[in-house]
Amino acid sequence: MFICRRLLSFLPSNNLEDPPRLEYEFPMEDDASLNGIVPVEHKQSYDVRDILTRVLDHNDFMEVQPASLQTS
Repeated sequence: MFICRRLLSFLPSNNLEDPPRLEYEFPMEDDASLNGIVPVEHKQSYDVRDILTRVLDHNDFMEVQPASLQTS
């Protein structure tokens, strides 16, 4: 129930409204940990969610279909 409620909170109430927005200043601080996430070797895999959670929406990232496309 919580997941459904949270997902709906990202959407407008109807098709005539804009999606909900929160005030946000983007003072992206230097995050040295981002430098090591993407590997130098372009064929080496990495988890893009590590990047998304650091740079999007105050570390609030909701994955709608977790693990559905993962190939391990």
